[in-house]
Amino acid sequence: MEKSTLKKLVWGIPAAIITIAIIVTVALYSPDIPYELTAEQTLNELSNKDNFVNQEAVGQLKNTAKVVFIDVRNQKEYNFRHFSEAINVPAEKILNENYLESIRQMEQEGNSIVIYGTVPNQAVGPWMLLKQIGITSVKMFDGTFEQLMSEQQLSLTINNEVPLIDTSALNKKVEIAKVEVGKAKAPKTEAPKKVVIPTRVEPEPESGGGC
Repeated sequence: MEKSTLKKLVWGIPAAIITIAIIVTVALYSPDIPYELTAEQTLNELSNKDNFVNQEAVGQLKNTAKVVFIDVRNQKEYNFRHFSEAINVPAEKILNENYLESIRQMEQEGNSIVIYGTVPNQAVGPWMLLKQIGITSVKMFDGTFEQLMSEQQLSLTINNEVPLIDTSALNKKVEIAKVEVGKAKAPKTEAPKKVVIPTRVEPEPESGGGC
């Protein structure tokens, strides 16, 4: 068995069980949302490799197709760091009316939708829910968040994109600051004091004379 297949089985089985529970719960509390696939049909989608995006395919997908990345982590994690241009839809809000409307519009505009989380287990539930309600263009990144970010860094290096921080200007400011600090700390040199040596003054002899 291939390593990648084994990995998918490891996280796929428990994630599938969790997802069924989520689907049942959402179905009970969201009766107005139409479901186009049964839970069994949705689980069968796990065996379709076209539903998954691996680390190597991320850059190619961004360069050749319209794609939107959805980060299903919580807002705090998203604000701290996220994949370039990704939007945040926390997993528990994936079927929120406003979010769902936006996702449907993305698909209508011809975008592929790629869901990612901290680990695949976090993304599989939202991905399967969207599949079940008929979002056919939704895919899932099958790696970890750190793997996705490393692919982004590689892409930035290859494309020679301008860094967010102008390091050359920053380094120049640092050097200037060092010089200024050096000037401030340099001791002041005073000119040596002029030593005055006293000299003895001999009194002038009195001139003698008379009448």
